[in-house]
Amino acid sequence: MTPDAGRMPALPSSTANAKERGRPARDPLAITNRTRARCPRFLQRKIGIDGTWRIGQVANAVKTDPKTFARLKAKAKVLKAMAHPSRLLIVDELAKRERCVCELREMVGADMSTVSKHLTVLKQAGIVTDEKRGSMVFYRLRVPCLGKLNETVESVLECAARELTEATK
Repeated sequence: MTPDAGRMPALPSSTANAKERGRPARDPLAITNRTRARCPRFLQRKIGIDGTWRIGQVANAVKTDPKTFARLKAKAKVLKAMAHPSRLLIVDELAKRERCVCELREMVGADMSTVSKHLTVLKQAGIVTDEKRGSMVFYRLRVPCLGKLNETVESVLECAARELTEATK
């Protein structure tokens, strides 16, 4: 057994110095009272057993039941899978008709491995499904109405652009 086998890994210097001085280590996510006064109200949520204030963990403080929160996380996973321009293009094209990987590669303008990775992300999120025919793999949307999502996003963008031009007049 090596001499370091049972030891804890080295602590960062600020944490080690605090420990040497006999004080509790400062949590890098904890917010001081001075910082709390400058933070927006929505960031000021008590989280955790110790009741410390933390930034970046506000999503865990959502006041919903676990079932609803799990459903929201699943929806976020689907939207996150589509949150890339190439994947949006793939979804838009698959909304028209099923396509072969080689067709999608030409449309996206990337090499085969990149397109395959995008398709894997979409498939793991349950957005697309594939079917192998001989040596070719064809993809299609699992739920055809996902094509409407792109139209909805376009409507939101057009509305925002219209409001921006009206505000600048």
